[in-house]
Amino acid sequence: MHRLGYTRAGNTRGAPLAIIHGWGCDSSCMMPLASMFPDRDIYLIDLPGYGKSRHLASIADDFSATNYLLLNTLPMGCDLMSWSFGSIYALRAISTLYNPCINISSFRSGILSNPNIRALDEFSAHHPLTTLQTPHTSVMQAALAAEQAVREHQGGSGSAACASIPAGQGPSCPVNLLAALSKSRPFIRSLVTVCGSPRFPSDPNWKGMSAVKVLKCNTKLNEHRMKRILNIFYRMIVSSPLQGECSCASQHAASFLKHRPNIPYEVLMAGIRMVTFIDERPSMEHLKVPSLHLFGRNDPLVPCSLGAYFEQYPNHSSFVFQHSSHSPMFTEPELFGSVVTTFLENLDISELRSQSNQNEYNETGAMPGRNSPGTSPHNSASGGCGNGGGSSNDDCSA
Repeated sequence: MHRLGYTRAGNTRGAPLAIIHGWGCDSSCMMPLASMFPDRDIYLIDLPGYGKSRHLASIADDFSATNYLLLNTLPMGCDLMSWSFGSIYALRAISTLYNPCINISSFRSGILSNPNIRALDEFSAHHPLTTLQTPHTSVMQAALAAEQAVREHQGGSGSAACASIPAGQGPSCPVNLLAALSKSRPFIRSLVTVCGSPRFPSDPNWKGMSAVKVLKCNTKLNEHRMKRILNIFYRMIVSSPLQGECSCASQHAASFLKHRPNIPYEVLMAGIRMVTFIDERPSMEHLKVPSLHLFGRNDPLVPCSLGAYFEQYPNHSSFVFQHSSHSPMFTEPELFGSVVTTFLENLDISELRSQSNQNEYNETGAMPGRNSPGTSPHNSASGGCGNGGGSSNDDCSA
């Protein structure tokens, strides 16, 4: 099974937390995040052409193939965090799993006929290390197993796999049955986006980066200009008024600026094309997992007013870092770690309560009281866009 390269850190017995980097960076740039969550089993994932996925550079321009490889890599039941450009991949992966119109087996069969994946098969024949199976069960493997359970259930085989379906959630419809299986043990438990957007360029009804500037990047960036752009980009995303006051923020920013991963020009241009043309707003309809969306008040690329857009969906919350630009994990690391940890711990508590209620139902047959799903405490009462409140306002638009 083909997969993306990744670095594993933290506590291998802890709950899995997968992290996807942004444009112009690789997984090594995200290593400071591993130290923020020492109790978690951290998977720092490299997108095609970056870091440990450098050998997959030919797939950097193929969004569907990258999505397939990402699903093969993400550990089952993980919390998923994505930074900036990495968020469009996170949104597509979750949408693929939870979209009732997508059959995972058919999706996989279609991707395996993709010329880029076939070329990867040929490459792997001479480089067997790239085809080693992951030591964990991936969300793709879990989804395929769930679909197999659905087929066996439809055939009346009474598979043991169907025993995990919650009581009263085993209708004859395969789509609903698959949804029931995913609820009993989610493929991806939650999503945290950091300065991410489902659509990066602006349009008359959408706030984002200047569409004109984005298009110019596609036509005017040669290799020499790319180096200049990267230097400007790196300094811009770590800018913060706290750097002179907070030694921790200054240290993280300095470390980030010092670390310059060597990313091929073609891979960087492929990323710009993805940012230009990919629109994952339709995926939001299928983003049912608890989600926290983090923004920087001074971000010139992704306006923090997008928090209001995300919060219109159930079980979504947002938080704005008042002294950060495009990388709050580097400019306000202590607050960042606190906000994300609280969100994840609330999910843990909600999960335990849900399990306790299910056990009560199994023992007594009485329907337990409903519990609200795990959400962040940093909602409309804290961490907001302009005044410490979660509701976004136009003052935060770039």
